[in-house]
Amino acid sequence: MEPSAEELGAGYKNILSRGHDIYDPGNTLQKLVFLWLAVPWLQAELDAYKEEFNSSKKCTDKNKVLPRGIPDLITAKPELHGTMDFKVDVSQDVFDAMETKFAPQDNPVFQLVPPLFHKMAEDYYAAIGCPTVTHATFWEV
Repeated sequence: MEPSAEELGAGYKNILSRGHDIYDPGNTLQKLVFLWLAVPWLQAELDAYKEEFNSSKKCTDKNKVLPRGIPDLITAKPELHGTMDFKVDVSQDVFDAMETKFAPQDNPVFQLVPPLFHKMAEDYYAAIGCPTVTHATFWEV
């Protein structure tokens, strides 16, 4: 049985709370290091979960009248699963134009940390061998 979103959230909450004795959010350096490591790691974890969830068959629920199968396959070939496709295809060019207009990559909101700190953090991270950040190694890194 798949864990609920609440159970998954509790797991990450537990991982992050392990650092309460070594992490001081009032310390600017510690806060910047935390943001530089935690946000990309958590995003990668969310991306991996999404991939796993969408490419795995779900348990049958007799109380739901939804198609049964792997979500990615149902989306790709709805007619094979007794459903209709109401998808509206939008070209990648339209998404690119909207991103350029409304969410340009150079917008400061996308900077987790100041550019100078980011460069220094990359250098130090490389100096320690670019260890993989996982649930088990997060606080060690």
